[in-house]
Amino acid sequence: MSRPFGSSKIGVFQTAQLRNDSFTPDHTDHIEISGGGPAGIVLDEAHGQAYVYTRFDNGLSVIDLNTQLESNHFTLPNPEPIHIREGRKFQFDARLTSGNGNDSCASCHLFGDNDALAWDLGLPEGSEKANPNAFISISEPAHPNRFHSMKGPMTTQSMRGLTGHGPMHWRGDRTGENRVGGETLEEAAFKEFNEAFVTLMGRAEEISDLDMQSFTDYAMELTYPPNPIRALDNSLNAVETRGETHFEVGLIRAQTGQREICASCHTLNPRGGVFGTNGLMSDNGQTGERNVKIPHFRDQYQKVGMFGWGFERDHQTGPQIRGFGYNHNGATSGNFVIADLRLDPDVLAEIRAFIFAFPTEQAPIVGQQVTVDQASLNTARTRLDLLVARGQVEQPVQECDLIAKGVINGRHAGFFMNRDGQFEADRSTESLRSIDEILALIGSVTDRLTFTCTPWGSGKRMGVDRDNDGVLDGDE
Repeated sequence: MSRPFGSSKIGVFQTAQLRNDSFTPDHTDHIEISGGGPAGIVLDEAHGQAYVYTRFDNGLSVIDLNTQLESNHFTLPNPEPIHIREGRKFQFDARLTSGNGNDSCASCHLFGDNDALAWDLGLPEGSEKANPNAFISISEPAHPNRFHSMKGPMTTQSMRGLTGHGPMHWRGDRTGENRVGGETLEEAAFKEFNEAFVTLMGRAEEISDLDMQSFTDYAMELTYPPNPIRALDNSLNAVETRGETHFEVGLIRAQTGQREICASCHTLNPRGGVFGTNGLMSDNGQTGERNVKIPHFRDQYQKVGMFGWGFERDHQTGPQIRGFGYNHNGATSGNFVIADLRLDPDVLAEIRAFIFAFPTEQAPIVGQQVTVDQASLNTARTRLDLLVARGQVEQPVQECDLIAKGVINGRHAGFFMNRDGQFEADRSTESLRSIDEILALIGSVTDRLTFTCTPWGSGKRMGVDRDNDGVLDGDE
């Protein structure tokens, strides 16, 4: 088996020893793989070979099981931009980015997300630094407004959706203030993590500026997946809609009698690519939360499951689903989110429902599919019409590109839907077709098409020009 992505080698173990926990790891049993990022294995025992997919170069390594050596390596067509291909290894390759080859950024930021744990990553030998970040107008920074090198436990944050969301870390201590050459605040802030390759991962030195630029370009492209709670047509139910109104109009804090408007700090602007934070700082006035960055809301639904602890409430114990909840240290449970405002229970439930259905960069319809053949022409139509409708949405932002792939009249066929609802075929000799004309092509029991809402901007390649060379798939 392989250690996914991080090791560039395959470990060989006896399954019986794995079952009874008697195996002894030995580096002499490892098989080195070229290409980098082993991500999957297919075993061909009959021919004494194994095939390993390598993610870094989108390649395939052939392993001779008798010699336990790589006998061949092939690279496959890869439509990804060069900065994605070049930057990925700095996320996953433990041998490249850590001192002992044990850890990578992906060890905690699993596939660019988080591990749902809390870590105390302070540096006892570090020094205090000034905090240059801007605060919201209603919250002056608490004194002293400085970054102490000892942070205390804080939950891992996601690397997804960094673009346009301001300074990084719970405290905003990756400030991005030293921007050069027209780079964004977020790009400059991310480059400040280079020191972590040494201080956290034990590397002898930081990676080069050129390599860090590659990693930065890659990281800025990471986004959140669709929110699975939100309806596929991107609408809100009645409870969520009332919660959205509270979010935009504001809530009265019982302790002060003042109206606090959630949206003024937790900005939601899909057209501007902002999902829950204005990127500024605030002093929450609570122990351990003096001078923190205003967090986004795209991942709030993922943190439900720790119950019984919260603001101004007695501690309660009982069965727990998760070990950490909300806030910077994960100490606030799901049933007490926003409870310190002392809201009416119905209002509290409504605003929580909206926050849990908070939108992300990817519309809910992205990734949804339906396969249509002769038997399902009628039953699949409602779902297909939904995909067609969402594929034509342009406001406030485009939601998806709709494609169709399958077999028609014995040959592979592909289609891509334009914004007017007309489908282009993967052959230049074919004319545009409506959805009804596409379905009319399904004329035999062997004909079938799978319609997929792909991320916006990727549909033409995925539907009709797979290698993105300008020549349609059917013409090749």
